[in-house]
Amino acid sequence: IRLIRDKFIRRALIKFGYEVINSSYITNLSLNDILNTLEERLFNLTNENQNVETLSSVDLFSNIFIELKQKAFQTTLGGVTSGFYDLDSFTQGFQKSDLIIVAGRPSMGKTALCLNIALNVVKNTQLPVLFFSLEMSKEQL
Repeated sequence: IRLIRDKFIRRALIKFGYEVINSSYITNLSLNDILNTLEERLFNLTNENQNVETLSSVDLFSNIFIELKQKAFQTTLGGVTSGFYDLDSFTQGFQKSDLIIVAGRPSMGKTALCLNIALNVVKNTQLPVLFFSLEMSKEQL
């Protein structure tokens, strides 16, 4: 992991070097603005390098097992309910970090299912919902 992190930082430094060179040619921005921007980018890069925590697989699985054990005894969902009990019991609701992709054969009801979930989320939680469909236009939805 250290080697991968080291290579990532080196690639980021190389990219940063190119940005320093290219920004030096920009004459319509003040030098102070350029220096402040570059200083901020370098500061972010060095801070990114310090915030690394690695866990062994034993620690990771132990933490996950403890979390699942605690969630098993809770009657409330840890995430946003979909309005479908079986789906919610399987997923513990939609979590903040989730990206949900629904796929299947044509005419299987993917859009209807997703629209029902979106409607349930809006009704139950008043949270905003963003809906993408690659098969239907906005008028069809």
